Amino acid sequence: MERGGKTLLLWPSDPDALPTEDLRLRAAAQALAESALAGSLGTVTVERVNGAAALTSPFGPLLENAGFVATRGACASAPEPVTLDPCPKETLSGRPRGGCTTPSRAGC
Repeated sequence: MERGGKTLLLWPSDPDALPTEDLRLRAAAQALAESALAGSLGTVTVERVNGAAALTSPFGPLLENAGFVATRGACASAPEPVTLDPCPKETLSGRPRGGCTTPSRAGC
C-alpha cells in the first residue's frame, strides 16, 4: 500500500491465476480490511490497484471478498457510527448488496 492508502501494488504468486485464488493476496486483503474495520487505519479507500481502477481491476473481487465496499474506490472503515441506507449498495462486481436496510460504513 502506498502512502495515503489509495494505491495498492500487488504481486500475485502466479500471474496467470485469478487473484482470488492466491492465498497470499487473500490473506493480505483480509488483513487490510480487518485493520480498517477495526479502526486501526481509519478509512481506507483503494482507488487503484497495480495502476488500474480498483473497481474494474482483476483484483476488485479480491477486495470485495475481503470486506471492501464500492464507493469511488474500494472502501473499508470502522463501522461506527452505523447508519441504515434506504437502498442496497452495489458490490464491486455491480451486484446489489443485501436488503434495503444494509448498514453502511461511516467513512466510506
